[in-house]
Amino acid sequence: MNGRISGFASHGVNAREYAHIRNVVAVSNGGWGIKVRHRAVVVESTGSENVVGIGAADGSVVARNVAYGNSVDWIIASSGSSIVGNSSYDNGDDGIEAGTSCVVRDNAVWSNGDDGIDAENGSVVSDNATRDNTGNGITACLSLVRANAATNNGGYGLEFLCPGGSYRENLIEGNTMGIVNGSATNAGANVCNGSLTCP
Repeated sequence: MNGRISGFASHGVNAREYAHIRNVVAVSNGGWGIKVRHRAVVVESTGSENVVGIGAADGSVVARNVAYGNSVDWIIASSGSSIVGNSSYDNGDDGIEAGTSCVVRDNAVWSNGDDGIDAENGSVVSDNATRDNTGNGITACLSLVRANAATNNGGYGLEFLCPGGSYRENLIEGNTMGIVNGSATNAGANVCNGSLTCP
């Protein structure tokens, strides 16, 4: 499926399981710009000025999309999804919200109204750049947070909401509330405000 979808009172695209959405521009819809059910693929699409940019159910792939100016989240992806290579900015709430056991990789996330990335239990959050968000750069729970840049966010660079996660090889600097909050293991090679000494 491709094309431009705009001005619907509800969702712009509301697709079933295993849908493949490519090159869709969803603008100014009253619900989700693009909403897909289980094990779907959404690639190379744009969601802007919707309530939620893109929503994907369990086991989906959301890759190489651009989303901005949505009044709530850019993307909400449920358990076991892959969220890779997207750009998310100027959304009203989180830039990316990932369920349990997701892969969140190579995304650029900036200037959102709450956290840049919010990932639930068992996720791997790696190689993302998250900056200038109102909340934390990355919020996680029981997850591996690796090789990200979390800079100049209004909250913490990283915040772990439950014990048991770990972080390594991250660049964390200039965040208003501090470097890292919560109970997680520093697995090494992090750079925090210019120092190799990190909490």
